[in-house]
Amino acid sequence: MIRNSVVKSVLIIGGMRTEVLEAARNAGLHITYMGPESSVTQRHHDLADAVTAVPGLTPEQAVRAAIALHEAAPFDLALTAGDTYLQAVAQINHVLGLGANALRTISAVNDKALMRDVLRGTVVRQVAAATVRNRDDLREFAAAHGFPVILKPARGSGSSGIHVIGDPPELESAAEELDFSGTGDREGIGDGEGAASWVVEEFLVGREFSVETHSTAGEHHLLAVTEKFTNDNRVEIGHVVPARITPAERAALADETKAVLTALGVQEGPGHTEMILTARGPRLIETHTRPGGDAIVELVRLATGFDIHQLTFSWLSGEPVDMVREPFAGAAAIWFCTPPEGRVTAVGGVAEALACEGVEDAVLTAAVGDVIPPVRTSEDRAGFAFATGADADTALARAKESVAQFAVELADAADTTPAVDAAERPLLLLIGSGGQVWREYMLRSMATRYRVHLFCPEPPTWELPYIEGHGVVDTLDVEAMTALARAGSASASASASEEFSGVLTYEETRVEAAAGLATALGLRTSPPEAVRACRDKYAGREALRRAGVPQAESIAVAGLEEAREAADRIGYPVVVKPRALSASCGVTFAAGPEQLEEAFEEAGRIWFDEVATYERPILIEEFLDGPEISVEAVCRDGRVTALFVARKSLGYAPGFEETGHLVLAGDPLLDDPRLLKVLQDAHTALGLTDTVTHTELRLTGDGPRVVEINARVGGDRIPYLGGLATGVDIGLIAADLAVGAVPDTEPTRSAVAAIRFLYPDRDLTTASVEVDRDRLPDATHDVQVLAGPGKELRLPPKDPVRSRYAFVIAVAGTEQSCAAALDEAAAAVTVHGTPLA
Repeated sequence: MIRNSVVKSVLIIGGMRTEVLEAARNAGLHITYMGPESSVTQRHHDLADAVTAVPGLTPEQAVRAAIALHEAAPFDLALTAGDTYLQAVAQINHVLGLGANALRTISAVNDKALMRDVLRGTVVRQVAAATVRNRDDLREFAAAHGFPVILKPARGSGSSGIHVIGDPPELESAAEELDFSGTGDREGIGDGEGAASWVVEEFLVGREFSVETHSTAGEHHLLAVTEKFTNDNRVEIGHVVPARITPAERAALADETKAVLTALGVQEGPGHTEMILTARGPRLIETHTRPGGDAIVELVRLATGFDIHQLTFSWLSGEPVDMVREPFAGAAAIWFCTPPEGRVTAVGGVAEALACEGVEDAVLTAAVGDVIPPVRTSEDRAGFAFATGADADTALARAKESVAQFAVELADAADTTPAVDAAERPLLLLIGSGGQVWREYMLRSMATRYRVHLFCPEPPTWELPYIEGHGVVDTLDVEAMTALARAGSASASASASEEFSGVLTYEETRVEAAAGLATALGLRTSPPEAVRACRDKYAGREALRRAGVPQAESIAVAGLEEAREAADRIGYPVVVKPRALSASCGVTFAAGPEQLEEAFEEAGRIWFDEVATYERPILIEEFLDGPEISVEAVCRDGRVTALFVARKSLGYAPGFEETGHLVLAGDPLLDDPRLLKVLQDAHTALGLTDTVTHTELRLTGDGPRVVEINARVGGDRIPYLGGLATGVDIGLIAADLAVGAVPDTEPTRSAVAAIRFLYPDRDLTTASVEVDRDRLPDATHDVQVLAGPGKELRLPPKDPVRSRYAFVIAVAGTEQSCAAALDEAAAAVTVHGTPLA
């Protein structure tokens, strides 16, 4: 392919890396380089015929300087390999009449809102999208298209500013974060018309790819398809070339890319088009008239032999180039280091990373003293490694293995440990992931020590940064999960022959299925029948009764008459509860016969999917008077070790809504022989052997008595509180136990940590939840808004748990100071809404 108009001299603008200049030099072109003074190196001077260094070069300065340069020493074409000066280069070529792509084409490529407008009505498959200038625009789009949605700057790059918004609270949180009250110094979403332009798009579900192309005279040539991996913020954390797709999928991606480039009017040069392959076919994310970043150019060269930079300049110089040859037999991948948040205290492992088989390069950018932020942009990543292999799976595994050698140690992180371990990490199979607000901290922690493969009923989203593979499967179907596990589902993160080292879940509805799967795979677990007895409260009660474990007397009933008889036998007051639910849902106090009928109806009213049904679904139980606590424990080979105690706050009688929890390091109850004996005897009676547990007890005048035992970690962020107060990481303990390792249960911290859930004064429809962060005390650790606009909050017992509009967490040295901090923090959070009838 030969260019009609031969280029002999070029102006190259920006870029610290010099590969572009090297390619232009190899093509025999005369090179003028212009860049910010701070990024110009001796290598730029060595490669370029002339260099112009401008302090703090802006795109506007680049246009003016280029026009002046052209008058003194004409060049045939201006180019850049990055986003910063792409619009400036288009303007330069347009003003000087140097051909290339039209200015309107580059403007549409650089402005995502304009790009969507230009593509609307063309053959390109459409993605629902709208320009957002205020939060009302955002609310309207979400109302029309549902959650989740993607919010991004119209002219952003490098994954900067992208928000994945999953529900109304996240929408309001994003709008609040981006609303800078007209200060003018940052782009944001305000309530007025003057706010900066953003784009909101439908959330596309599927695998992500980029299509690397080169265009000549409006004809678009496919060079490679790159498979991409992103985290929950849509920041890219890995790439592999060639993508693991079928020929039909490759053709579909190529055809859609060519349609996009044609519709936008792209005529020439390299292209990098990002797509998601949905169930409806490929859908466009964005496109660029430049080569891909993140070393994709190098991956393509290693995997296919196409040097995109060299191809571009050889074609510009009039040399014949071959753009249709078959790719080489091989693959290349890059993986990025994304440690947890924290302050870096030590780094290492680079030599080990470079020594891994097939590794081409490994760079760790994190340094001692750096603060690792959440990975919200490409700049937040802490290093990378890229590697080659005979196929994509091999190259990807080698790049990941190299990154795993990096050691990044962090300080002052309550829920993290060193980000990676240089030793080989076992492959852990996690069943279900729970809600992000409630369980992300646990998955993040597990991923620092284990390679996590997720079995989930729907494709993962926020979980992606922490897992190395997943399988979509009915996670209540033991046979289906067993078949998938035995079929080598780990191949996305390891060799197809690698076996899982352990099975784990922290979801209540999946504990029995997880135990069944672990048993089928021959892995460490408690017997499924023991776990089943924890799920079935009456079966659990019967096992404890036979063993003489102190507990509430309990009778299972099918109807109201049986309930009355049971209450009379036990004696009032009684507690009425569903046999199979959790989180105190449907649990009601009945002081006498006159309250029993209403309590019985309440227990039967609340039900959830994925919950077993019973002939006698309601329990009538003795009321235990005294403070309620929960004990997080680990049971290994049948021996129970108590880790920490959470003291509960209850409210909204006659229900038992859990309104808060407090964990005290060194709680004296951990040394109470009666409590420890009840705990051990209860686990033994149920037949639990290997699991973490969450046991709820009442401290009555006759001693501790069991309310219930759950064969999983506690909810309501209780394990997180335990980590803040004691340093004990129950997520890692659960993972260690699952793979047969001896868990470390020793406390490393001494503090008091507590959580308080916030409820409205009355039933209402939420308009907004405001957090006055200036009023938050220093001891505040976290504030999370749970209710967004339009959410109906009906106070317990009408709608238990879900009527919370926020929670606050505090960490302090004493119980009194922690409670005071919670009072202040709660007062800084306000809910607004319309009362419900």
